[in-house]
Amino acid sequence: MPFKQLFCALVALLMVGSSSAQKGITIKEFKTGVDNRSYDMILDVRTQEEWDTGHIPGSILVPIDTFSEDSFWLQMNNSGYSCNKSCATIVVIGFEGGRGQIAIDKLREMGFEGTLYNSMGIKFWVAAGYDLTLKDDSPKPVCKSTDICPNSSSTNTIVGLGAGLVILSLLFML
Repeated sequence: MPFKQLFCALVALLMVGSSSAQKGITIKEFKTGVDNRSYDMILDVRTQEEWDTGHIPGSILVPIDTFSEDSFWLQMNNSGYSCNKSCATIVVIGFEGGRGQIAIDKLREMGFEGTLYNSMGIKFWVAAGYDLTLKDDSPKPVCKSTDICPNSSSTNTIVGLGAGLVILSLLFML
């Protein structure tokens, strides 16, 4: 019986370890990532009116009210983007964090597998003394035209084979 429990625990660990997660980050960590261009996409999910009063440099406006159906996704689909892959890092920003969480849930529903950060909001960015921009500087995400995970299929194969060997080894121990 202990082997069966161990087996179930290891399988559960493998499943949890291979899935991606939504994470929260501090505004300071977010600012460092913006400055270092560490993110594949920064999605601002506020309204157009809020965006027009100032936004984080390099962010892309995709309002939460039209999030899943926004024309941005059609453009991305037409270009064969890779932002939905498991290696992607996407930050979502609203005003206080609530809409960011809704957007992360919608990204998951849309099939996004990567690391998703809720930056907690523009309110905290401004409170930390960081500047907003009024320029329409929305970049094309790197993952729009470049496969950001060029080796993802071989990595998945290796992880799958490793998990298979662990499971077979455990079965032989039973």
